[in-house]
Amino acid sequence: MNRLHTLLAASVLALSAQAYTAEPATELTVATPSVSTAPLKANSLENTVEWGFFTRDNFYGDGDVQISGLGSQGTSEAGYLVTMNNVLKGAKIAGVRIPIYDEKVITACKVNIYSSDVKRLLASQTVDVSKLVGASYNDVVFDTPFLLEDDIVVSYAVTTEGFTDAAKFPIYFDSRTKVEGGMYVISGQSVVDKGMEYGALIMKLCLSDLDMPDYNVVFNPGSGYTQKASSATFNLTLESNSAKAVQNIDYTLSVAGGEPVEYHANVNIKAGFNYTATIPVTFTTPAESGTYDVVLTVTKVNGVENSANISTTCSYNNLKRLIPRNVVMEEFTGTGCGFCTRGMAGMEKCRAKYGDRFVGIAYHLYGNGTDPMTPTAYPDLGWAGAPSCFLDRNGKQADPYYGTKQTGIIDDIEACMLVPPLVEVNADATLTEDFTRVKVNATVQALVEGTYNLDFILLADGLTGPKFIQHNYYSMYTADQLNITEEDPLFQYISGSIFGSSSCKPIYNDVAIAATYKYGSPTGGSLTLGEDETGTANATLRIPIGEDLLNAIRNAGYDLYAAVIALNPDGTVSNAVRVKVQKPSDGIADINADNEAYETARYTLDGRRLSRPMPGVNILHMSDGSSRKVIVE
Repeated sequence: MNRLHTLLAASVLALSAQAYTAEPATELTVATPSVSTAPLKANSLENTVEWGFFTRDNFYGDGDVQISGLGSQGTSEAGYLVTMNNVLKGAKIAGVRIPIYDEKVITACKVNIYSSDVKRLLASQTVDVSKLVGASYNDVVFDTPFLLEDDIVVSYAVTTEGFTDAAKFPIYFDSRTKVEGGMYVISGQSVVDKGMEYGALIMKLCLSDLDMPDYNVVFNPGSGYTQKASSATFNLTLESNSAKAVQNIDYTLSVAGGEPVEYHANVNIKAGFNYTATIPVTFTTPAESGTYDVVLTVTKVNGVENSANISTTCSYNNLKRLIPRNVVMEEFTGTGCGFCTRGMAGMEKCRAKYGDRFVGIAYHLYGNGTDPMTPTAYPDLGWAGAPSCFLDRNGKQADPYYGTKQTGIIDDIEACMLVPPLVEVNADATLTEDFTRVKVNATVQALVEGTYNLDFILLADGLTGPKFIQHNYYSMYTADQLNITEEDPLFQYISGSIFGSSSCKPIYNDVAIAATYKYGSPTGGSLTLGEDETGTANATLRIPIGEDLLNAIRNAGYDLYAAVIALNPDGTVSNAVRVKVQKPSDGIADINADNEAYETARYTLDGRRLSRPMPGVNILHMSDGSSRKVIVE
C-alpha cells in the first residue's frame, strides 16, 4: 500500500501498533479526489502575500500529501507555529487559506490563533460552512486582521459527521516537509508537535502590510555521519523568504573552526515565503574522530548582498570508517492474536527485501496459554500491544507492517539504515553433536571507543505442527478491501488464499526460541573497546525441550539462526548480525528417518524466500535437509 491515513490524536496513533484491540488499520484507505486548480483569492485577500510550509498550489494528486484526523467523526484541530522575525513582525494576517476535502461532511469550522505555548486563545474566526467548497482551498477572511508581534500558533478546527474518509480524516499535511512546529495536534489541554515525525500542516496565511526584503536566504541546519580525512557531500536545504526569485547564491563554509572558504551555486527558488531548494555541499572531513561543526553563511544572492546575514551550524559525527548497518526488528506476536498475521507479513516482506541485513526476531509473547512458541528467555522492551515491534531498540514502538507513519515498515527500515553503526559484528554458530545446544562465537570491532553490551538470540525457521494454529482476522477481508496485490505477503492470509481461514496453519519463521536473558535481564556480557579494537565473546544457547516446539524444530531439520546484537551504552542497537547455525556432519537424516520429508521453506532461483508457490522455478527445502526443484505453472 503506497500510503495510508496517519491518525491525528495521540491515543489513536498508538492503536496502529495495538491493532489487536482496534479496527484494522487496513480499513483506513486513502481516497483520491480529482485534481483541482487553486481558486482565486477572495477580493479582500487579493494583494496579500502567502505564508506557509506547503508552498505548492495544489494538494490533491500530490503523493506527499496525507490526510489525518481522529479516525472517526468529531472535531479535529491542527495548527503550526509562526515564529517572528524582522520580516514578519509588524505584518497582519488578513485571512487564511484552508484545504477542504468534502464540504458536505462538515458541521462546524473555525480558525484559531493562540499564544506560542497554546495556552491563550488570542483570536478566533468562525467559518460559514455553507460557503465551503470541497476539493479546493477555501479563503477565510478575518473580520479584524491580526497584528504579528510575537510567536503564535495558527490552527483550524473542523467538526465532521459521517463515516467517510472525509469525515474521519479532514486535516491535510505534507509528509515531505518535516519541520519542528510544523504540525501541532490540539485536543483540549493536550498539544503534541508532530511536525518532525509526520510533516507540516497544509494551511496558508494571507499577510498584508508586509515589508519583505528582495533577498533573504539561509541554510537550514543539517547533521550526519562522515568518515575521517575524506570528502563528504550532503544535500542541504536553502530557505528563501524573498520578494524576488533566486537564481544563484554565494556562500562561505568553515569546517571544524577552520578558515571560511567561498563557494558559488546555481539555484532556482520562487519569490515568496518558505520556498526552498536543495544543493550539494562538499567538504573535507577532519582527520580526528569525534563530533565537529560545519558553519555556512549565504553572503550574496543573485550577485547582491543577502539581507539575512545569518550563519547556520551543521553538526557531524566523524567515524574511522563508514560501514552498512544491519537492522534489528523485534516483534511482539502470538498465535492467539488475530491481527498478528499482519506482523508476520511485515517480517516476511523485510526479510525478502534485505536478506540477512534484516535481523528479524519474533517473540511469541501474546498468548492465551496455547502458543507452543512462547520463549522462556527474552528482553523486556515494553511492548504495548500486538502486533508491534521495535527497530534497533530505539524506544519507538511501530507496527511491523505499516511502520510508524502508516506508509509501510520498509520506510522505517530504510531510515534506520541511514545511521552508520559504531561497531562491526561477525559471528559463527554451531549445533552440538547431541542436538541440544548451539555454540555462538562473536567478534566485535569498535569504530568508536566505548562499552558495548551483547545479546545472543537463537531463532528457528520452518516451524509447523498440530498445535501451531494461528488466529487470523484477515480471513474476513479481500485484496480490494485491503488495497493489496498478490505479491504482498499479507495476501496469503486473506479470504480465499492459502492461509485464508480464521484459524490457519502457516509456517513460522524468525521465531525466538532461546536468548541470553534471565527474568528479562541480559546475561550476554559486554566488551570495552578502544577505537579500531577487536574483542570476542561467546555464548551457549540451549534448544528448548518442550515437546511441541522441539518436535517442530526437529521436523524443520534444525533450520536455526543465531543473532548477535551489540548495544550502545544507551541501550540502542549499534549493529547486529544474523548467521546460519551449522549442523553436525551427520545425524539429521537419522532424526527424520521415520518421518516422510515435507516442505519447510520455498525460494526463488535467486534466493528470495517465498511464502507460497509462485509461477516459475521454485526451490523447496525439505524437512530431511534435502532440496528439490519444482516448476510452478
